[in-house]
Amino acid sequence: AAALAALGGMTSGMGDYTGAQAILEEAVALARASENSLTLCRVLYALGSQYWRLGKMDRVHALMTESLTLARALGNAQRELYALNALATVAWLQNEAEAEHNFQSIYRQAVAVGDRLSAVTALNNLGVMADDRQDYQAARDYFQQALTLAREIGAQEDITLGLLNLADEEIKLG
Repeated sequence: AAALAALGGMTSGMGDYTGAQAILEEAVALARASENSLTLCRVLYALGSQYWRLGKMDRVHALMTESLTLARALGNAQRELYALNALATVAWLQNEAEAEHNFQSIYRQAVAVGDRLSAVTALNNLGVMADDRQDYQAARDYFQQALTLAREIGAQEDITLGLLNLADEEIKLG
């Protein structure tokens, strides 16, 4: 199941989203049959991410919810944060009011368990939400916090993203 999930990820990376979906569906079936909860948790997340790329948010929600349930049963805080972040993003895209609260909760939980990369992701999402409501100062503050954390952990992609986000907010703030 894990090998198929890796193949699905590579297939997706090459742009074949439908092919990746089929491979990941098979990986989920194998993971269910193996009764390996951690592998199933990971593969459900991967399949949910694939459905994201295909724009099928109802499937994303269902798969991420199942992945979250397994992560909690396993006591795996990192996998839980990944699923929570995906679910909060789906809520945000569907204009659900609790999305910002969800990202704030994810940030607090990530800090509590020491998952600074998930904290960076939550802060960036909070910044994007603030920017969307044209609260550019709040967005700048979130992006600055995310950039500081990204630098502390050496997350190069997040450092680049943080610098771009901050530049955008500085332009908007004049």
